[in-house]
Amino acid sequence: MEIRQMLVDESKYSLKCPYEMIPKFLIVHNTANDASANNEISYMRTNNSSTSFHIAVDDVEAVQGIPFNRNSFNAGDGRNGNGNRNGIAIEICYSKSGGDRWEKAKTNAVELIVQLLNQYGWGIEQVKKHQDFSGKYCPHRILDEGWEGFLNRIREKLGQAPVEDNSAENTTDNSNTAENTTDIYNDGLVNCIYDIQEWLNRHYNTRLALDNIYGPKTKAALIKGLQTELNTQYNKGLSVDGIWGLKTKKACINVKQGAEGNITMLIQMALFIKGYNIDMDKKFGSKTATIIGQFQNDNGLTADKIVGKLTFEKLFK
Repeated sequence: MEIRQMLVDESKYSLKCPYEMIPKFLIVHNTANDASANNEISYMRTNNSSTSFHIAVDDVEAVQGIPFNRNSFNAGDGRNGNGNRNGIAIEICYSKSGGDRWEKAKTNAVELIVQLLNQYGWGIEQVKKHQDFSGKYCPHRILDEGWEGFLNRIREKLGQAPVEDNSAENTTDNSNTAENTTDIYNDGLVNCIYDIQEWLNRHYNTRLALDNIYGPKTKAALIKGLQTELNTQYNKGLSVDGIWGLKTKKACINVKQGAEGNITMLIQMALFIKGYNIDMDKKFGSKTATIIGQFQNDNGLTADKIVGKLTFEKLFK
């Protein structure tokens, strides 16, 4: 099928696709919303998040936003992870509500995948799912329906025999998926708003909708996380209400290079949300310190690279 290009501007390469890449496989995602391929790529191209992907495909077309010879940050396995550095990421649209548009998008995705496999001379083993790299339950709707069944549709197009599909036998109730898989987010493998929301839900039971949108509820959840950590680690006795107030500001401690843990992670998340290109890995290393200094400069603060009360307030208020 024809792939319409709507490529990210080269000025955004350092944020979205900083590394040259010789692709080794395809990574299948579901968008978890009901936006079109055009809208998915448009949003990815213009926002200030490092999260990126190569192609979105819907019921009508496939739209490319990242060149195939550059990486994308799609797989949740870290800046230098195998998925983020070696895979062509394909987002299949209309996966939230399903229905006819979803079925057509899935059919187009099968056609697109077969086309790319033939283009690169790859076999079915080069078709991966997001879950293979980060443990996230994605592509969620395809996993619900049966991953092997999806692969069988690709095999059919390739002229291969199908494989028995047992992948959907235990997927009727995924409410406890997070409890039954390795919590990779404890290792800080986070690189988008969706991942931040999931991490906050796992650690602080904030019950956010995983919509990949930074809004008031996600902001409040971030503050709740900080309040919880200040209470747990430093006995501050704060109300965990998600409101940035004077008591929360006064309770903040100094965090500087060498720190490691959940408070550092929350600081990195806040920086990421503010549009800074940062690895969210729980470790306050030299790169995080440099970005803190940049943030302080940008906000009229003394650039001492220490996160104190004033810097916390600029990050979380």
